[in-house]
Amino acid sequence: MKLHVRKWSETSETYDVVLGAVGFESRGPHAFEKLKPEGGKKIAPAFPDRQLMSFPDNLEAFSKLGFETPVLSDQDFTKYWNELLTPFGLDPIKILVDISCLNRYRMASIVEACFLEGRSCSVDFVYSVAKPGKSENHGPIDRIGPVLSSFAGWSVQPQLPAAAIFGVGYEQEKAIGCLENLEPQICWAFRTQDDGGGNYDIVTRANELLWQSVPPQRVVEYSLRNVLDTFITLEAVAYGAMLSYRPVLIPFGPKIFFVSCLLVAVLHHPMIPVWRAVLVEAEPMQDRVATGEILGIHADNLLFGVGGLRPDIDSLHML
Repeated sequence: MKLHVRKWSETSETYDVVLGAVGFESRGPHAFEKLKPEGGKKIAPAFPDRQLMSFPDNLEAFSKLGFETPVLSDQDFTKYWNELLTPFGLDPIKILVDISCLNRYRMASIVEACFLEGRSCSVDFVYSVAKPGKSENHGPIDRIGPVLSSFAGWSVQPQLPAAAIFGVGYEQEKAIGCLENLEPQICWAFRTQDDGGGNYDIVTRANELLWQSVPPQRVVEYSLRNVLDTFITLEAVAYGAMLSYRPVLIPFGPKIFFVSCLLVAVLHHPMIPVWRAVLVEAEPMQDRVATGEILGIHADNLLFGVGGLRPDIDSLHML
């Protein structure tokens, strides 16, 4: 697919749509309180469950910021998001999305609607960095598979062996569980660099079994703050793997890395799938407190127009 990806810059912008989420993490409204974006439509759908911890305060904060806060299930959110974008037709849509408190299903639904359904969209994805948390045992995995059917992937060479490209984070042994399920011939693991904040050691301990299966030369340490550089490296690894394997992106860890995986999948659609692991029980609730730092990445297809959207893999455009 034709896609233009570049650095996000923290400037005053006016958007057609501004999207957040009302959840239980205290960092929920932080990005909007700091950026103060102007938007024609400001929405922060609330999750129908787990309305605890900082949820009441977040609901009040978003209301004061002028956001509508409908309570939506994941399936209702997908329908709502598509209906919101439909009136724009083929006109360009400028969108700001704070992914900090969105789940992976909703992030994939947003990217799908913006870049895989014939719309012209310019999207700033922003992420409010959180203070170090703690690693917890999330329990057994119920199923592993595509985050959405549109990210299921399709290979012209199904006989090739699989290659797994992981993002790893606090999730205890979720990556190794996926590795055992997929049984790839080769795998890479992306993890954040040691920034001295304590995250590095937490991730190391949470994935002890994975390090025994991934050789050091295929462990890629990336800077959380250099989002575009991470995207470029990830795309290069995925594209290189396509020459001899069927790569599968399995992004745990920071949500900004998950978005980078979705954008790589869009760029090479439908060749590269994006998977997620669904647990038997809901993940433990853990507050994530904002550090005050906001990261982001920009993606759009406006240079090409809807007519330019066609399957090819020679169209990486980056600034």
